[in-house]
Amino acid sequence: MNLRLSLPILAALGVCVGLTSVSTTTVFAQDIVVSHQENPEIAVTDKTVKTAEPIVVNAAAFAPQPASVTTLAPVQTITTTTTIFSNIDFEDVAADFSATDLTQTAQKYLGVPYVWGGSTPNGFDCSGLVQYTARENGINLPRTSQQQSTCGTYVPLSQIKPGDLLFWGDVGTAEHVAIYLGNGQYIHAPAPGQNVKVGKLQWFTPSFGRRLNNN
Repeated sequence: MNLRLSLPILAALGVCVGLTSVSTTTVFAQDIVVSHQENPEIAVTDKTVKTAEPIVVNAAAFAPQPASVTTLAPVQTITTTTTIFSNIDFEDVAADFSATDLTQTAQKYLGVPYVWGGSTPNGFDCSGLVQYTARENGINLPRTSQQQSTCGTYVPLSQIKPGDLLFWGDVGTAEHVAIYLGNGQYIHAPAPGQNVKVGKLQWFTPSFGRRLNNN
């Protein structure tokens, strides 16, 4: 062998021979656990040790529960009785009709709205209420308060009785009419925007009364 050519080779071998301590690590591939959900027939390698754990089921939780029953309180029926004008002392009037009937009939229409020219329970003006109430008791009266103020017998306010008609103004030209209830009260259809209601002599004092009989 040519010594000149052998020196580099020997030097290289010396370097390699000088590496006397070499550590090596062997890596082994581990099985991959695959959960193949789309195709469960594919074999899956799973070497993990499994420990079966018992599942505790509370059977009472799945038992049918009794239906809840709601007890309703008994319905109470409340009956209220409203007495209208209980403080009115209706006087006996000897006539061919009862003044009490006239006043009681008029009370049925409390709350009916005022309608100018109205003469039915859908709406009354002052003379319409009086005419309609009188007709229900067999008494025929003309339509307007001016005409009604000439019917029956003139009565001063100091002598008026339940069932008498009350007028504001003069005979033949009265501007308003009501029915006297007694005890200083009367029922009338006041004005537009209001309803049939009870008034008092001290609040709105009429001029005179008319009695629809000869007594």
